[in-house]
Amino acid sequence: MRPSFTPLSFLSVLAIPAVDASACDAWVRKLHRPAEKEAVCYCSENELQQVKAAHPKSVTLQVVCDLTNTEGRLIDLKRQSVVMDRDDEIGNGVLLGSFFFKGSLVLSGTVQVLPDSEAGAGFLLFNADPSIENSGSFFGRSLRAFKMYKPEHYKSLGVTAKMRSGKCLSAPATLRLEDPVVVMAETDVEGTYPSRISALHVGRYKPCGAK
Repeated sequence: MRPSFTPLSFLSVLAIPAVDASACDAWVRKLHRPAEKEAVCYCSENELQQVKAAHPKSVTLQVVCDLTNTEGRLIDLKRQSVVMDRDDEIGNGVLLGSFFFKGSLVLSGTVQVLPDSEAGAGFLLFNADPSIENSGSFFGRSLRAFKMYKPEHYKSLGVTAKMRSGKCLSAPATLRLEDPVVVMAETDVEGTYPSRISALHVGRYKPCGAK
């Protein structure tokens, strides 16, 4: 049985504060929700050095919370180190938890505008270039493709209300993702949640599938 702490409560976090002696206590208070177990977080340099994993040099690991194995056993970084770049026999990660990074990532790829329909609201879908898979276990999977819904994402990518109500469109794009939070879970909340996404470059929009 996994701990009842839900990573969804992370999604309201806007920025990662500087890490000091009281940082972990602050994170435990911030992330706690009624009827959930208290979050277990690690912030010190010695503890974070126990997490062995490849990730881009442009981001720095600041906080780790609720690190468990897939059987739900909490892992104590005061006593043991872990290797994140390992998979089980079917290619899934063997460790779960939430990882807060400071810094930014720049990704190139293709953005698709999937319009609103009778079935529900549309969204933006970003498909990263295959090179993202070289970013290590933290980002290699979760940033292959991800959705964006917020009004500021549409604005930054130059998507108008008219474009949202038409047919599927796509364009080459380069994005900057700031202060990403990586959630590794066995549920649909798994993924990477930046505090801010901005477009550095957007090409010309064409109908999806057009050359």
